[in-house]
Amino acid sequence: MNPTKKEIEALVELLEQSWETPEELAKALVKALDEARTERTTYIALMVFGDKFATAIGPYAGARSAQNAVKKYPGASVAKFVTVVSLTSAEGVEERIRRVG
Repeated sequence: MNPTKKEIEALVELLEQSWETPEELAKALVKALDEARTERTTYIALMVFGDKFATAIGPYAGARSAQNAVKKYPGASVAKFVTVVSLTSAEGVEERIRRVG
């Protein structure tokens, strides 16, 4: 998955600053990326085989990409159940709830 323009901009801003230690920069980069990704939705394909085994593949940038990946997945044709599920970060879910509430 390619980074979005918003994600790149958030990281570039930090990289242009001076930092006392590489660890401080690393922590700031991880935090900024997590925050930038709160609005990003990704998709996984979930496949259930029998009663006791399931697998998921992904994440993918779009639902169609996840569906196409299922077509190429070995054994997908014998799956009992296949679905594409949208995912967001915990922060993203909290942000959506805050907007609605």
